Amino acid sequence: MAEPQGSFQNSALQTPYSQSGSLENLATFFGSDGTWVTGVRCGTPSPTREEAEKTRKALDSLFLQKRETRENSVIIPVAFHIVRHSDGYADVTDLQINEQMDVLNDAYRDVGYQFSLQSVNRVDNSLWSISSRSESEMKKALAVNPASTLNIYTCDLSSGILGYSYFPSSFAENSFMHGVVVLYSSLPGGTAYPYDEGDTATHEVGHYLGLYHTFENGCILPGDEVDDTPYEASSASGCPLGRDSCPRDPGEDPIHNFMDYSDDACMDQFTVEQGERMDGMVAVYKPTLWNNDTVFPDMKINDSDGPVFLSSKDSAQVSVSLNPGNQEGQNANWWIGVHTSFPAPNDWITYVYSDGWQQGIHLYAQTPLFELSPPLEVLDVPLPAGTYTFYFVIDKLDDDSTNSTWYDSVEVVVN
Repeated sequence: MAEPQGSFQNSALQTPYSQSGSLENLATFFGSDGTWVTGVRCGTPSPTREEAEKTRKALDSLFLQKRETRENSVIIPVAFHIVRHSDGYADVTDLQINEQMDVLNDAYRDVGYQFSLQSVNRVDNSLWSISSRSESEMKKALAVNPASTLNIYTCDLSSGILGYSYFPSSFAENSFMHGVVVLYSSLPGGTAYPYDEGDTATHEVGHYLGLYHTFENGCILPGDEVDDTPYEASSASGCPLGRDSCPRDPGEDPIHNFMDYSDDACMDQFTVEQGERMDGMVAVYKPTLWNNDTVFPDMKINDSDGPVFLSSKDSAQVSVSLNPGNQEGQNANWWIGVHTSFPAPNDWITYVYSDGWQQGIHLYAQTPLFELSPPLEVLDVPLPAGTYTFYFVIDKLDDDSTNSTWYDSVEVVVN
């Protein structure tokens, strides 16, 4: 499919109730100004019958074969684009971004997908942040390698929209139109209660990887094209335990599934066959992503992805591990450090190979990438009261690719 031109308008936002032709797509949440907003839970357009049939045929010969031959998780680099107003309004913090990454990794771990933060880009452009008519212009200017990278855009979406994305089959795999757009206040710690725990992004990434809503086609075949999600007549809201909107079909409504419209606190699962469908969709329509084997640095404090809250008597156990992916043997800078809430010269402290922790910013090592497993413990002591953000950064050398830096971070608050 050819790239859309500048006049392209987001079809999801033009027809926000396309899933059912009714108002079931409405969601009520807390706005950033402290008032309740009636908006749209998901702006992703439903597939047409022809699109669904074409996708079904494309998956038939490949589906289970790909699932059976994949032994490791698909690791997807993520480029965050924080699209703010011209005065900086609608920003999100680095902590929120890290927590959003944790939410995604927790949600997708059991179905074999993990996400590695590659970059964060903050842009001040009010029109891009609020206007669907500027989507194509924004993505064309900001998208990072869409064939191999998940681009997530946080915006101050107008009309109360919480998020939207497109299916893998919607555009060519290298189209800048791919990616996920979410309301900035839907990230963890945001104000969009009860959609403030990061599962708007989880839901939209599901579409990005090829999943339909659990209530697609209602109680009628083929439903959402996944056999182990019960049929559902319409979307759920809140957390309606025991709801059974298709009583003639087995199973209660899948209200806990990430592809329903329940509150974030109610969502906690994908099914095995949803994982298989994602595998098929990615293998067929996103082969570059399917064959991605990127660097995956992982940092934990007390076996947690954070944030971690400790007393000054508790020991902070910091460890790092690394999956080098297809970059094994490539020369790189390794950097392990912490940014503290203390004034200079104690604001930055870094870990140096063989010398331990030192004031200031220093390389841990410059060495070819290798698998760091089991994890390397770099700290195991109590910390004085304060706020600490630990970083583990890998920066590949002598490379002209934009995919050359990977990092993970964890925040610790000590009282």
